[in-house]
Amino acid sequence: MLGLFSIMLASCGVPQDFDGATDGHDIRTIVLDSADDAKRGYSFSSDAYAGWETADIINEPWCTDEPGICGNWVEAKEKDIEGIGPADIPVSGYISDVAGFDDCQNVEVGALYVNRNRDSRYYAFTIVDDDYSESEYGCNHRITVMYKRLK
Repeated sequence: MLGLFSIMLASCGVPQDFDGATDGHDIRTIVLDSADDAKRGYSFSSDAYAGWETADIINEPWCTDEPGICGNWVEAKEKDIEGIGPADIPVSGYISDVAGFDDCQNVEVGALYVNRNRDSRYYAFTIVDDDYSESEYGCNHRITVMYKRLK
């Protein structure tokens, strides 16, 4: 039965070793909403929304023009998510190298970032849209993020 399942997955274009993560060529899109605790953080490696303890990036509800992202990322010199690969992974400069995954900084919409995940995998991500709003309850960034696995 498992063999038939593997054949069906392969015929659909899904790699047999698919673990929920991208393989470096597959670019995915998610939406992180700082007003929704269930959708503020994301684990690239498990390809799922996650809480503070397990998320690789978190969208902060800051009252700023640009979104605030927590994680362990560095801005990449490559400016295109399609063109970046494992050879382009920066060796230093990650915002949380010293403090763990608690550091947060504003990010520029359209810029490309490389994140070193909690499990030591590397992903590239870019924010392609930021829907910013303010209400009597605070500020919200609802961001659209494109990402892919590098290594």
